[in-house]
Amino acid sequence: MGIFSRRDKDGYDRKGYDPKGYDRDGIHKLTGTKYDNYGYAKNGFNASGIHRQTGTNYDWSGDDKDGYDESGFNSDFIHKKTGTKFNEYDFDLHGIHKITGTKYDASGFNRHGNDERGFNASGIHHSTGTKYTRQGFNALEIHKDTRTKHDESGFNSKFIHKQTGTLYDESGFDSRKIHKDTGTKYDKSGFNLPGYNEKGFNSSGINKVTGTRYDKYGFDEDWIHKDTGTEFDASGFNKMRRDIDGYDRRGFDLGGIHKATGTKFNEYGIDMCGDIEIRSSCGCGTGYEHDKICNSVQWTEQTIAKLSSESKDVIDERGFNASGINKDTGTKFDEFGFDKDGIHEITGIKFDEFGYDKDGHNRSGWRKDGFDKDGTHKITGTKFDKNGFDKDGIHEITGIKFDEFGYDKHGHDENGFDKDGTHEITGTKFDKSGFDKDGIHKDDDKNGYDKDGYSRDGYDKNGYDKDGYDKDGLDENGYEKDGYEGYQKRNMRGPRYDSGELKLSDFVSTEDSRSLSYLDDREFTIISVERKDHDENKGIKIATSEDFEIEGEKVNKFHTTRQAIVGKFLNDAGAPTALYNAINRVDASLKVKLFKRKSASGKDYFDLDQC
Repeated sequence: MGIFSRRDKDGYDRKGYDPKGYDRDGIHKLTGTKYDNYGYAKNGFNASGIHRQTGTNYDWSGDDKDGYDESGFNSDFIHKKTGTKFNEYDFDLHGIHKITGTKYDASGFNRHGNDERGFNASGIHHSTGTKYTRQGFNALEIHKDTRTKHDESGFNSKFIHKQTGTLYDESGFDSRKIHKDTGTKYDKSGFNLPGYNEKGFNSSGINKVTGTRYDKYGFDEDWIHKDTGTEFDASGFNKMRRDIDGYDRRGFDLGGIHKATGTKFNEYGIDMCGDIEIRSSCGCGTGYEHDKICNSVQWTEQTIAKLSSESKDVIDERGFNASGINKDTGTKFDEFGFDKDGIHEITGIKFDEFGYDKDGHNRSGWRKDGFDKDGTHKITGTKFDKNGFDKDGIHEITGIKFDEFGYDKHGHDENGFDKDGTHEITGTKFDKSGFDKDGIHKDDDKNGYDKDGYSRDGYDKNGYDKDGYDKDGLDENGYEKDGYEGYQKRNMRGPRYDSGELKLSDFVSTEDSRSLSYLDDREFTIISVERKDHDENKGIKIATSEDFEIEGEKVNKFHTTRQAIVGKFLNDAGAPTALYNAINRVDASLKVKLFKRKSASGKDYFDLDQC
């Protein structure tokens, strides 16, 4: 290991400083005070008590700068106001009252001031902030709608049904409308409490919204359209509002790629989420990466508004013009049934028949995937769900839309197959081109080529597509489509990377680069980056402006296959990102630091951040 890794068991180097520059007494080596040059102490708090990472008065462990949590207790279970193991209301850290020995005081209230049903002394319920529980009962156990001790379904405040005397009604559903046998909102026959199946049809095939054999879009229970007699309507879209190729009415596929442009932005520069593509005049990139690296143009709300107004028919981010007509549907309602003001065409309110608004949030502020407007997940309480994906579908470890096993937040791989091998669009073991999860074609179970001799990627056995070009855009004579000889691209913003023939192991054997792990917890300046794969994993090699002494040698080239880092420079398809191109500009550089992060599952991994 190099000299930069030589630290004692407590993490201090030979001069007595930790990786952040603090000595054992908390004095910083650069400032000579307990605060670094950014104003933060060893514990991460500034003089105002704000933590550098959380931006709040509490660190990731939930403690303030003095070591007390939100309830006022420290790690020794001592309360900061009383100096004892009990707070000013005689409750300890665990909420046990010192006199009663229970979670409730002599008046029946807990440390939060609520009784066992969740009501405070004023009759306000802690979860709703109103005089009623989420089930609609007040402190006297009277329901707000029925004005009796039972709700409209016959359940009381303790969830007992008045007819059966149990937690379930005569049909086996509880107060949440969950069936006792299936554990879902549907019974063994597939019908919910009102008598409708998951598709919204009853046992007679009548739709709950329209009262006919067809839903509001004209599809019956078997998803056959009334006008065409097929699974597609007259416009060519199925029940899932996608065409035969998997594109929605706006032209985006499930991965957010637009069919006309082949990018994540349509011809008007707007992506599937309504975000506007920011283009720079300096030509080094677009979007967030450009703004972060170049910082040559200060993009303001006015700039974005100007771009939006210049987009032909698009007035607002949801596709409505000044007259309230949606450009995708040609009506006053978007594809989800909401008008310009967010009012739903069927319900007449800001929530659809399933309880979600135009942004996909229910009355409690949660999306169907469990995220709120701030991107916090209701189960994990973090920015990531239980599978490690954030609200945008980016995985916390890999930094891309696929986890470490290659599946996205919906459980599909890059080819659209789930773990069982079922394709997301076709619903079968084969994609629309006839290939299965393993790349084997249904008409040829041996070689993985279709009847015309092409693989799933569109290349024949010799590696050429139907136009005669390989993955690098070269024909069999080594020429590109425009006639230029191979690898002589005229775009000089960054070097053209190879297709992976040169593996990272080749560099290791030639001592050309070392593992990026040697720079863990260190700052360095990247002056160039190139793609270099290793063992079929996407990888990069970077060059630094600094020379580092590694095992007795000066090294300025490092390689890595860490997905969280590689994903910043190569997209899901392996193509360079705007950050990749920006760094490879003439005289461009980026000062960064490798730092350790912890995933929601408790795993440690290293990530890259700009200094």
